[in-house]
Amino acid sequence: MRFFKPIFVFAFISISFLHLQGQSSFQVAFYNVENLFDTISDPNKLDTEFIPGTKTDWNSVRYWKKQQDLSAVFDSMEWPEIIGVSEIENATVLKDLCKTIKDKKYDYVHYDAPDMRGIDVGLLYQPRFMKIFSSKNYMWPSRWRFLIPTVISFM
Repeated sequence: MRFFKPIFVFAFISISFLHLQGQSSFQVAFYNVENLFDTISDPNKLDTEFIPGTKTDWNSVRYWKKQQDLSAVFDSMEWPEIIGVSEIENATVLKDLCKTIKDKKYDYVHYDAPDMRGIDVGLLYQPRFMKIFSSKNYMWPSRWRFLIPTVISFM
């Protein structure tokens, strides 16, 4: 029997303590943003599919349009306090996404994953409701080549 061994990146979020100033509930969302790459080639990653002049025709106009579209998606979710995202390239795209979201202030947590294409996961959160107490990334080999759980504690 032949086994297919894809590379997976897992993010496990542990919320050990959460104090939501005056709120009795909060929303947590997860969204696969499907290849949110900037337009700059990283020589350490196989990200050349998403740079100008390639078959995807990825460029700054399309990048910022996607950022605006994601902001509209989060608006339709009624601005969750915590949003997990997958298929991001790096911290820069999360920083740009936080800038694009004008109605609410979000901050982010990001760690680089050892994925050859540069596919990472990240977490957006609203700092007016919570502060990060600690954040740590772990990595160990597995049958899928690696697992990367990220533990984030809020207070």
